Amino acid sequence: MASRIRNPLELSSNQLAKRERIIEAAVSVLLDQGVSSCTVRTIAGVAKTSKGIVHYYFSDIDEIIDAAMLKAVTLWREFFSASQPCDDQVDLSRSRKDFWEFIEKSMEPFSKGDKTM
Repeated sequence: MASRIRNPLELSSNQLAKRERIIEAAVSVLLDQGVSSCTVRTIAGVAKTSKGIVHYYFSDIDEIIDAAMLKAVTLWREFFSASQPCDDQVDLSRSRKDFWEFIEKSMEPFSKGDKTM
């Protein structure tokens, strides 16, 4: 089923909140149950909405998982960027740089629309 609204920039604040709730539900399902349990039905249940609403915002499960992965990576990036080593810790700047290079390289196929991962 094709999504009727594809561009988040065209959504109202209420619609953006619903879409975000669906993405957060997908992240929760992925973390708690794994990708094999990440279905539209399961996500709709966690988001406390209908499957039809999920399909209104997303064309298929791959699009939802991509959005959930992007959200998770964004949250990880914010967390690691905000964390500062304490005075007694070793400088982690090189480790952080290596980590982000790895994450960016790993996520590159998603940004190009590769859904085989």
